Amino acid sequence: MISRTFRFAGLLTLAALACAGCLSVNVGDVSYSDGGFNVILTNDGNTTMRILRMTVYETRNLEQYQIFQKSELVSVISGTSRVHIPANLTPGNYKVYLSIVTGDEQIYTVIRDVRV
Repeated sequence: MISRTFRFAGLLTLAALACAGCLSVNVGDVSYSDGGFNVILTNDGNTTMRILRMTVYETRNLEQYQIFQKSELVSVISGTSRVHIPANLTPGNYKVYLSIVTGDEQIYTVIRDVRV
């Protein structure tokens, strides 16, 4: 008979393996040029479609003001890819919140500081 500890460890291992593909897409550098944001995505898995959700806040006087929000369906190739998201911004400091979404589930979120 299998002990409870061994069964729990086995289930935990299966759950980890099932979610391994969930985290294969990651956000790298984010910069602003040519009238928009350039987002570097890395993908350790196969080419896939993901929703990239971006929310941009202008930071000034120790406060944040949301100025831009967009969700875009992107094709993420295996390896490294670049996504350009148009946005007209004035010079200043911004916080960019980026999330990768699959279905109804937000699987990855990062915050990047960008200076324009």
